Amino acid sequence: MAFIKNRVHFKLSYSWAYSSWWGHRPRRATQAGLSGRQVGGDTNRRQFEMHLKNLFVLFVLLFSLTFMISCKAKPKPIPVKEITIDPIVDADIAFSDMSKEKGMKNAFIEYIDNEGLLLRPDHLPVKGADAIDFLSQVDDSSYKLNWVPEGAQIAASGDMGFTYGIYTLQGEDTVFKGTYVNIWKKQADGKWKFVMNSINQGIRLEN
Repeated sequence: MAFIKNRVHFKLSYSWAYSSWWGHRPRRATQAGLSGRQVGGDTNRRQFEMHLKNLFVLFVLLFSLTFMISCKAKPKPIPVKEITIDPIVDADIAFSDMSKEKGMKNAFIEYIDNEGLLLRPDHLPVKGADAIDFLSQVDDSSYKLNWVPEGAQIAASGDMGFTYGIYTLQGEDTVFKGTYVNIWKKQADGKWKFVMNSINQGIRLEN
């Protein structure tokens, strides 16, 4: 009988302990677990949103930095050097002045290019060393030759061009006028020399 009482008491004690730990406390633990999961979920969501915000800010910074670098790296336009006819017009005038002051022969020998070409009426073209020999044999003691450029053009490269105008050949008693063309080439030292000189006789003088 005592054994049965003890066994009943053990079962009651075990039932109370079981209901105490697995009946009430597990329920509270379960509620706490649910609440913890909710808190954890909210925390994870806030962390995810913060992560997205950080990525967006980083993207904006990178885009701004790339845009600034691309603007700074844009090459500046190279200024185009203006090409004018002044150099060859000045050379043509200086050529004429020297011819008037020091003689046609000296001026032509000074200003002709090594491969320069002379075109004269009733004469075959004379070029290079032959042109220089041709000029050396000219006797210009009895006349003066000068000219005035009427127009000019120069290449975009700035190293070739031409001038044209009217020349005056003045002798002791007579004056002759005609037209001319000089084709100019810029030398390695920056000076201009003509690579072709052509003259045409016969401008009628008006009284």
